[in-house]
Amino acid sequence: MEAAVPKREHPRVTRVLLPSFYLAPVEYYAALLHAHSAQIEVHDHYQKQSYRNRCVIAGANGPMTLSIPVEKAKSDTAPMRDTRISDHGNWRHLHWNAILSAYNSTPFFPYYEDDFRPFYEEKNPFLHDFNERLRQLVCRLIGIETPVSYSSRYIECPNENQQPGGEETFQENGKLERKRQTKGGKQQERKGQAEQSKQLDQSDQTDERVIDLREAIHPKRPPCLATPPYYQVFSEKLGFLPNLSIIDLLFNLGNESRLYLAQISHPHHFSLFL
Repeated sequence: MEAAVPKREHPRVTRVLLPSFYLAPVEYYAALLHAHSAQIEVHDHYQKQSYRNRCVIAGANGPMTLSIPVEKAKSDTAPMRDTRISDHGNWRHLHWNAILSAYNSTPFFPYYEDDFRPFYEEKNPFLHDFNERLRQLVCRLIGIETPVSYSSRYIECPNENQQPGGEETFQENGKLERKRQTKGGKQQERKGQAEQSKQLDQSDQTDERVIDLREAIHPKRPPCLATPPYYQVFSEKLGFLPNLSIIDLLFNLGNESRLYLAQISHPHHFSLFL
C-alpha cells in the first residue's frame, strides 16, 4: 500500500550528501525528505560497525541489530560500491524471520510484507545495490521524491562546487550500470545525464550548500535529529525506542510516516552541519 503524498510542509532548501545504508534509521529519511536534492557517496571505503551493512529494529526484548555479512575485500581501500555480500550464515532467512517476529503484529506490516519479502529470497551480489533497491522501495512507499544522484569519485570537500552524477548511474533496478561503449548507448547516456543534471543542479544557481552527513549518522553517535515518540508495538514493555530502522516507522505508522518525518525534518535543524 503506497502512501498518499501530501503537500510539502517546508520548502526543500539543502542538498545532502549521504552514505549507502541498509534500511537506514529514521533520521536518514528525515534528512532525505527535506533536501532539495541528495547525493549518495559510492566511493567511500566500507566501514565495519556502521549502518552500511546493519540496521536496528525493535525486538520483543529490546533493540535488535541485523547485520549483513560481507566478503573480505582485496584491499583496505576498496570502495563501498565494490563490497560484496557473503552468503555465510543463511542471513537472509534469519533477517526475514526477525522482521516477521518483530513486526507481524504491527498495523501496517500486512500491507507491505509482499514488497519486502523478495529482497530476502533473491541474491544480490553487491551490498550497495541491495541497499539502494531497498531505499528506492522505501522512498516510493513513503512518498519521498527527492532527486538522488551518485558520486563519480570520492568527494573530499562537498561545498567546493562539486557536481553530482558522473560516470556511473543507478537505474530503477538499483544495479550499477557503467558507461556503454556503443555510439547509440553513449548518446542515450549523455541525454539521461543532461536531464539528471538539469534537475539536480538547479540549486547551483543559489547559495545552497551541501550538508555532509556521511559520518554524522552512525550507530555509536547520538542522532542528528530528535525523533519524537510514535506508536510502537512493544512500547508498553520497552518504552519508546528512538531512531530505529525506517521499517519500524513504516510498519507502525503506514501512510502517516511521511507526515511524521516532515515534523522532525525542518531544514533549520541542518544548520548544525554547515
